[in-house]
Amino acid sequence: MNTELTISSLYLFCFQIILFIVKKKSTLSNRNNIHIASKITSCINAGLAVISSYLYIIGYTDIKDVANYLIIMRGYLIFDCANISYYSNYFELKSTLLHHISLFFITYIDLQYKQNAYYAARGLMGEFTNFSLYFGWFLLKKNLGQSKLFKLNAYVLIILWFILRSLNFTHLTWHILTNKYGYSEKTTIFILSCLNNFWFYKLAKKGIEMKKTNKITFTKEEKDY
Repeated sequence: MNTELTISSLYLFCFQIILFIVKKKSTLSNRNNIHIASKITSCINAGLAVISSYLYIIGYTDIKDVANYLIIMRGYLIFDCANISYYSNYFELKSTLLHHISLFFITYIDLQYKQNAYYAARGLMGEFTNFSLYFGWFLLKKNLGQSKLFKLNAYVLIILWFILRSLNFTHLTWHILTNKYGYSEKTTIFILSCLNNFWFYKLAKKGIEMKKTNKITFTKEEKDY
């Protein structure tokens, strides 16, 4: 756990540096500046997750590399849980904490079985959706929510989310529930699958609205988060 705490501290340092730079350059509110710093830090972690997972899936790395990244992921999750709790007025706290805590525990899955390393890598590929998700948020803050770029990005996000999170985690959940895994693995993967499918449902509703009306409406809470 000492390694995870050290990594968490590094992510905190990275967040603070980014926040300092953003505040110097940005004309947005303090709330939005905190979101920008948080999202950039999240993208750094997502990039590490996607690259390490992809390299393992195509056979360039081995199980120990997946295990090493899972340590990094736990460090990031500790940081982000603490960060969003500290800025609780600025983030959707309950569902994010539930997601992070569930993901934290599932990263302890036994990687002695090669199949588990493959499934862990596949699950981590879901982090690729963060880039489109956060880019869409940025476009909204720049009042480009009705632009062609925003709409294109929105459709890309929905497709990626469906493949990498909704379908992917539903299959991973089915595999774990129907095989000899522990109660903690079954519970946490089920929670992650439910969250990812619920979030896909919300994204799909926006996509259908955009298709029918050529625009998307957002509540104040949706714009903030």
